[in-house]
Amino acid sequence: MKSAAVALALALLSASPAGAREYRYVTLSDGGSIRCGDAPANWQKPDGDEAGFVARQLQPDRGPPGVARPDGGAQAEPPDAGVGCAGTMYLRWHFSVGGELSKLATTTLRIRYAHGFAAYLNGVEIARRRLAPGADAAATATDYHGPEFESVYVPVKPGLLRARGNVLAVEVHPHTAGKHPYAEVELGGADGARIVRGPYLTRLGEHEVTVELDTDLPTLAEVRWGATEAYGKIDTDAPAARHHALRLTGLPSGAVVHYRVRVRPGSAAVALTRGLPVGPDPGPPAPASASDANDDGVVDAGDAAFHTPPARDQPLRFAVYGDTRTGHDIHALLDQRLLEEDPDLAILTGDLVDMGSDDGDWEKFFDIARTLLRQLAIFPAPGNHEYARLGHGISKFLSFFRWPVRPGEDDAAFYSFDLSGVHFVALDSHQYRSARQLAWFGRDLAEARRSGARAIFVYAHEPCWSTGLHGDNATCIHDYAPLMEKNHVAMFFAGHDHDYERGRVGALNYLVTGGAGAGLRWAHCGVPGKRACPPHVFAFANEHHYVMVEVLPHQFRICPKRIDGTPLEPCVDLPLPGSLSGVSSSSK
Repeated sequence: MKSAAVALALALLSASPAGAREYRYVTLSDGGSIRCGDAPANWQKPDGDEAGFVARQLQPDRGPPGVARPDGGAQAEPPDAGVGCAGTMYLRWHFSVGGELSKLATTTLRIRYAHGFAAYLNGVEIARRRLAPGADAAATATDYHGPEFESVYVPVKPGLLRARGNVLAVEVHPHTAGKHPYAEVELGGADGARIVRGPYLTRLGEHEVTVELDTDLPTLAEVRWGATEAYGKIDTDAPAARHHALRLTGLPSGAVVHYRVRVRPGSAAVALTRGLPVGPDPGPPAPASASDANDDGVVDAGDAAFHTPPARDQPLRFAVYGDTRTGHDIHALLDQRLLEEDPDLAILTGDLVDMGSDDGDWEKFFDIARTLLRQLAIFPAPGNHEYARLGHGISKFLSFFRWPVRPGEDDAAFYSFDLSGVHFVALDSHQYRSARQLAWFGRDLAEARRSGARAIFVYAHEPCWSTGLHGDNATCIHDYAPLMEKNHVAMFFAGHDHDYERGRVGALNYLVTGGAGAGLRWAHCGVPGKRACPPHVFAFANEHHYVMVEVLPHQFRICPKRIDGTPLEPCVDLPLPGSLSGVSSSSK
């Protein structure tokens, strides 16, 4: 470890565990004042003209506007929200700041809106979403926005706020002219840095893992880790950043690892919030003394633990689920169940969120999954809703879940990895027709066979075969299924249809699991009034669920479970390709 890193580690170790204090200035119950259609010049400023603004009457029991999206990701126009404006809505709130003014580091705007907005603090623009710069009163939002709250973190520069007479101003535009916009708004502040996403585990390998997190200010981060809460090892990052990805290497197989994340503001962030000149970052600070330990702004995420994958000859347990989307209550129950199951990893069959381009959707996903992701690494494949809208969402997906790839493939959302001698391949079903993905897939499977993988599992969002709403995917059947069969893939997992289906076509086992939260759908066969299901379908269920898989020396076991942990169907034992074991009697 370099000397600078040692200095940073010592500084963090000796610092106080206290986090930032938070303050509230505008609450959701504070309607502020409203004006419809247009606004006078300088309406965003404290001394701006307030002519035509009247007290806003909130309807707290109404909730956000309904949002209905077809599976392709396009969003239908929500119904009128009943807030009194047909067209653009202008809002103002007056607020004061207490004695914490000199210490404030950030303000946080938390907003639920439809469909585009711009926000200002004392006339200074602090956020703009789905609204073109300079948009006039008649302008409409450039895209739709979903119903989740979105947080915007704004560093408090000198002069941004004052003790009294502050104004938060927000203009909200509908996507369709004449429709009613919607907004719920709150404003807060904090006197130090905060961890706003994570820590969460990614890139779990045979002997490594990456700990990722986001902070609202540029910070320096460390991870202390080891076999117990005594830790013993330290990894740090530099320079100061808001997104942190700290790679821990040299981990033992099949062992529990404790870790603790701590962050502190970088020198540039400290200078910014204190109104000092910002020059080149001089590097990690010197170790803190006992006298100043309470003022250094360290945030301590507390102890967490995970376990590394077992050795190659040991059983490997993993969870499979998909299509959480807007089923937040089911998603939360599922995550709690997975904490109790304690698998070695989880693979996700896509559609984690409803609209991948919405920051609010991702904020909600990570908020629900916070505890689970601290101790379980997930490996998601992208779904069509990750791409929504208009293909813009996939970049956000890749910013959260990025894997080491071969040169020239760093923009791809398909990848593969090995754990405990098992080879996993995540395909991007949105790119089933991509010649690049198909060629890569063939090479990857062949290499896995040559390297002696004891099992190969492939997963994607859209299935090859399905009796559900979406049905079969001809491209998957024609181009991908033959490669999987040729290379002895043990099972192909997918989602997309919100049900459970298990079957076999030729030598390829497949399973559809899209029951992790999204609305359920009925089968198009095998129920009264419908045709019989094809003979390759062995089981179907229309219930929320997840699937546990255990890889054994010569077979693997599939155990589908309802959200409460009870069996959806009896566990199924299937042979690994090349194994001498046969299929158990419960497999059909």
